[in-house]
Amino acid sequence: MLRLRADDFAVRLPWFYHDLPFDPPQGHPIVSFEVNGLPPDLGACAVTLLVSEPCDCVEVSHDGHHFERVPVHRDMVPLPTFDLSRRMLSLYFRSGSPDQRCPIAEVLVHPLAAPLSEARAAPLFEEYVRDIRADESAAITRWDEFWPLLNERHFGRSDLREMFRALLHWCERRQVTDQADPHFGAIYSEEDKYDFRDAAAAAVAFTHAWRDNGDERWLERARMARGYACRGQHTEGERRGGWAHMVSGKWGGDHQVDFRRITQPLPAVDGVDTAIIIGLLCRAIDLGLAPDAQDLEHLRTGAEWVLRSELSPGVFAHHEGATHDCQNSNALAAMALSRAHQTLTAAGEDAPEEWLHAALRGAMHFVEGQEAIGVWPYRFAEIGRGQRFGEQN
Repeated sequence: MLRLRADDFAVRLPWFYHDLPFDPPQGHPIVSFEVNGLPPDLGACAVTLLVSEPCDCVEVSHDGHHFERVPVHRDMVPLPTFDLSRRMLSLYFRSGSPDQRCPIAEVLVHPLAAPLSEARAAPLFEEYVRDIRADESAAITRWDEFWPLLNERHFGRSDLREMFRALLHWCERRQVTDQADPHFGAIYSEEDKYDFRDAAAAAVAFTHAWRDNGDERWLERARMARGYACRGQHTEGERRGGWAHMVSGKWGGDHQVDFRRITQPLPAVDGVDTAIIIGLLCRAIDLGLAPDAQDLEHLRTGAEWVLRSELSPGVFAHHEGATHDCQNSNALAAMALSRAHQTLTAAGEDAPEEWLHAALRGAMHFVEGQEAIGVWPYRFAEIGRGQRFGEQN
């Protein structure tokens, strides 16, 4: 049983979350109540609201747009059963005016058959107090300056084209073109790494350039980059199909960062890199970088590794040996499995339907972790970088 003090988890989101016009800022009567990081294994629970002041009904919503008037019995509002396996409870209430306090005093979470008297006597959940820190968002606090900037028309397609050309030629200058060099085809970056993900991204950029002007030299560069990227894929045992990441350790301060080279044994599989590289290789094929049988096999074995990395429904390993529920790797794995399936079938190859089932599990699990202000905590249902505006989120 949980007692949640409404004021600890209730905030008013900026006006535009509720389909109000962007300009000008305006008040509204909608209160967002959200608590994340609930205890695991709650499953199906009853939720009962305790009103802050006597009233006949309370307006309740699950999305902040569509409200239902729910009758009050004494001082209580019983709601339908909630599945709290996602470890988050998110509701919206409508108050009488933008200045009126939240109409709910407490939210009780309790077993379906439990007496309400016991729920009302449960200890308060005091793990944290929700604070979205809207006052730290320059876009919101300086809306009168931000809104005109957002509406400027001085930046457009030609500017993006120029940025792309600059990035493209940076990749061109940095590509290793000496066939005797063990890093042939790689893109050497300022971080002193010859990364497989960088090479896969360059293959996409070079293929874009070939589509733009038909110059076959760009296509050859794309093949070189793809060739190097594929050398980073493990070929044996449980690691088969997974891509290695050539940088380990943490950046900054006194942390030691280890830069590996392809002349050394490949390091362990990184799930994030594996998924991103699969997506990039598929994109290059979409753009016209024709695959041979070996290129398609790289995609197949990569997707098979991603499928094997599913730790529980919709949860995919961030890296070899990881056990945490990372929203980043879940979303990327869902993308990689669906993209690999799409690309292989478009090439006339068979691809298991189970890839799509697993992708759907990953996508659904990812979506259910999104918080009211739009962000995802990096780890599922974990309080930390989520639930607040700010440049670190």
